[in-house]
Amino acid sequence: MPRRTTTFHSNPGLRRAACPGSLPVMANRITTWKPDTCRCELHYAWDDELPEPKRVHVLAGASVLCPLHEPLGGDLDTVFDAVVRLNRAKNAACGCLEKVTGQPPGWAVDELGIVTLDTAGLTAEQLAELPAQIKAELSAIEQREGDRYDKPTTKGDADAKADSELKDRIKLG
Repeated sequence: MPRRTTTFHSNPGLRRAACPGSLPVMANRITTWKPDTCRCELHYAWDDELPEPKRVHVLAGASVLCPLHEPLGGDLDTVFDAVVRLNRAKNAACGCLEKVTGQPPGWAVDELGIVTLDTAGLTAEQLAELPAQIKAELSAIEQREGDRYDKPTTKGDADAKADSELKDRIKLG
């Protein structure tokens, strides 16, 4: 699970645009997110007065960039997208594997951001079906979570991102 700490932002008037042409987001909370897939520490702003389904999380900064994401440079939106994609891919893959085995899987992330899942004990049939299950879960997560992180996503875009993440970030071993 990601490690999160939430602090009250000292300036409740902080405003950031949710997306081009939209109304600004009134953010009264800043959350520091330390994902379990890398050593980055990212901060995002959100309004706790909105019901959870209507909240939009907006990148507010970073205090630490890990060696995997530091080369992405000073473009924090690109860093945030990469961190979120890696974390979602790991969560989707672990969730699918847990549905098959009935227990949380062992996993690791290497220095290149490749998530390796422990698939010991799976039958050849289960192992063959797992990539399609992970892709479907990743696509569903991408669509469901896209709006929360200020990145509206169509079904076609979500499927393409799921294909890419499955091919580039998940290793069944």
